[in-house]
Amino acid sequence: MCRHAVVSEHSGTDDQKANGSVQSRPEAGAQPPRMGLKGPATRGILTRGRPIGANNAFEFHEPDNRSFRNPHQRPPEIDVDALPKSTWTRSRNRDERPSSTRSMDVRPLRQDEVATLVDDLWLPFAEEMAEIDPYNELAEDAREHAFPYRRDRLHDDDVETFVAVTENGEFAGYVEGEYRSPPPVFARGPECYVEGVYVRPENRDRGLADRLMSRIEDWAVERGCDRLSLDVNEANEAAMSLYEKRGYSIKRHRMIREL
Repeated sequence: MCRHAVVSEHSGTDDQKANGSVQSRPEAGAQPPRMGLKGPATRGILTRGRPIGANNAFEFHEPDNRSFRNPHQRPPEIDVDALPKSTWTRSRNRDERPSSTRSMDVRPLRQDEVATLVDDLWLPFAEEMAEIDPYNELAEDAREHAFPYRRDRLHDDDVETFVAVTENGEFAGYVEGEYRSPPPVFARGPECYVEGVYVRPENRDRGLADRLMSRIEDWAVERGCDRLSLDVNEANEAAMSLYEKRGYSIKRHRMIREL
């Protein structure tokens, strides 16, 4: 079963590709876009062409009322317990926030981790996709079929799955890409189709989706792809915001008629 995203999984045809668009810097005080990822395609197909794999700069915003300006001077200590709840993303309690995603290892999925991927990431992701669109509703025996499907994908040289692993060894998210060559009648080069991107809810809004996308984009460069493409559901605004910020643009619209 293929659907897409940070993120979703739904395979597309060779003609379902495309790319472009950059998100402007947010105004001061504006909330950053949600990075909860998920999502297949009904609205359109997004693609991103060369250059891909470029370094993505992180922006760090410091308080406006800083009492220090010397770069060699240590900043004053901040009592985090005295800060208002709104200081924390989505009003989470400090003790509930996960460790920084920078400490997570983003690496290829291993053969003995297929079951963990299915139970901890793929099934929750699929359920979220079903909530967005009934088209993605799972069959009762979906889990049973997911294991052999995932094992086959793992052994496919044209498919790569990267997982984000916490310091405790838990899966926080994943991304999957597939190398696709065009039919010989077309002049375009190969591309990477992003099958799915997903980040667990407790690890969202912390840049992990960007790290996963950067990793699959780097893999696409290594494989000699000219572009990346993906599908995203029109109701998945968080995913679309992520992709647009990373330079993806809508090139096609998929239209569906129920029979």
